[in-house]
Amino acid sequence: MKSTDKGTGFGALDWVKNLLGGGAIRWSAKEDVFPDGLGAFQRKLGLPLIAHNRWYDKKTDYKKEYEFVDGVGSRKPSFPIEERFWEMIMDDAKNWGIQVYEQDWLDTQWDIIPYLRQSIGAGENWLSWMSQSAKSRGLSIQYCMANPGMFMQAVKYSNVTQVRVSGDYLAGAPKEFHWLPFFKVSMLAWACGLYPWKDTYLSSSGQRAVRDESRGEEETLISILSAGLVGPGDRIGYINKELLLRTCRKDGLLLKPDKPAMPIDKMFGKHNTLYTVITETRTELGTYYYVAGFNMLKTPYLKKEIGFDDLGIEPGEYLVYDWKEKKIQGENGKIVYPEKLKTYEGAYYVLVPKLDNLPALVGEKEKFITVSKARFKQLKTSGSKLMLELACVKAELIELGLASEQKPLGKIISGGEIIEQSYDPETRIFRLKFRADAQEVKLEIE
Repeated sequence: MKSTDKGTGFGALDWVKNLLGGGAIRWSAKEDVFPDGLGAFQRKLGLPLIAHNRWYDKKTDYKKEYEFVDGVGSRKPSFPIEERFWEMIMDDAKNWGIQVYEQDWLDTQWDIIPYLRQSIGAGENWLSWMSQSAKSRGLSIQYCMANPGMFMQAVKYSNVTQVRVSGDYLAGAPKEFHWLPFFKVSMLAWACGLYPWKDTYLSSSGQRAVRDESRGEEETLISILSAGLVGPGDRIGYINKELLLRTCRKDGLLLKPDKPAMPIDKMFGKHNTLYTVITETRTELGTYYYVAGFNMLKTPYLKKEIGFDDLGIEPGEYLVYDWKEKKIQGENGKIVYPEKLKTYEGAYYVLVPKLDNLPALVGEKEKFITVSKARFKQLKTSGSKLMLELACVKAELIELGLASEQKPLGKIISGGEIIEQSYDPETRIFRLKFRADAQEVKLEIE
């Protein structure tokens, strides 16, 4: 419940009011949206919630029960300075079925509450009380709009697991304002033990008359490459289910890389190629690298390739799988980018470890992260056989791709049934499609 919940009826004016004001009066669900309360909604939904909070208004109801200090500026802020306040907030969160508490406007509160900067220990008390109260109730925390000191302070709190690392998402806005800071600040987040959060986004076009989203695929790809949350915010009826299923299993469990994608060194200097980022999954067969390039230039990019040396990878040990074209590139030691890409359009590749005298496992070729530890529980070789153990959902259809000079043969050992297997000599890709009849499927390929 915010100080600006009562609108004027003029959209633009209400937007400005919310921007300049809008402090919380009480952290509770709006009765006109959740007439039975947030807890009843969560129980009916049957899923855990992430709940957002902001700064408090000077007129907050909580002043009747807890000690506050007032801040300065047009947002008319106030700030709680008792540990038991956070015990109350996290009690409510727990009772409502909230699993992650998101504290937003962190840097703004630092600026508009002089008490935090002028009182020794005030800032640390704030974040420590928040973390400890949540942790004792089994809750995680997401930081939003944190300053660098807060990133570093989070190292002390094991239940602060994620942080938003770029500005607010605005559909149709220039991607330079969102994507580039996101990738760069992800480096700081990961160094502090945090997963970066890309913010919500629209997965499909046609939802807005002004500033519509045209790069839903790239937004989704960037989200899963972050190794953090994937949070589409589409209107009802507009969510791109097929696109989102490229990020997860049938039950919604994300198929993620081991760490967030980060810019390669070349991106920090002058260059005339795609804005290139890289991440990885380490397996028993070798390390899989995921390389994405985005056309951030307003003029045609000139450099059409990126060498393994630029990626920090030894040449000769990997095949380059063009994810969009679903084929192996023929060049050795480099990725060849498309001749043309629209502004903000992306290209995407998987560097697949070569295996001696065995097909190279591309993985789930329709998923963005083709080999994820959430799916592949064991990967090993035995003589002429590649042996795989996968975590699945019952009745889930899974399609694997392998690169081979000749047609291999797939065999289910337990937990599933092969639907189709085929080989395309032109692309050198072997397709193996099967249905999972159990939560664990074992198979061999030779």
